Amino acid sequence: MAQEVGTVLTVGDGIARVDGLEGAAYGEVLLFDGGVRGMVQDLSEDSVGCILFDDDA
Repeated sequence: MAQEVGTVLTVGDGIARVDGLEGAAYGEVLLFDGGVRGMVQDLSEDSVGCILFDDDA
């Protein structure tokens, strides 16, 4: 299983913007520190947008 480490730029309204995940794919499930999971829903040139599955996001 491949692993990339990105940097969370922003979090708000259940969405995280993450930099440094050049290999991310639409629909891919990401695992964040603390066990929070999210799904990639937006692929931009400089970051990805991820819907967070945690209720506290």
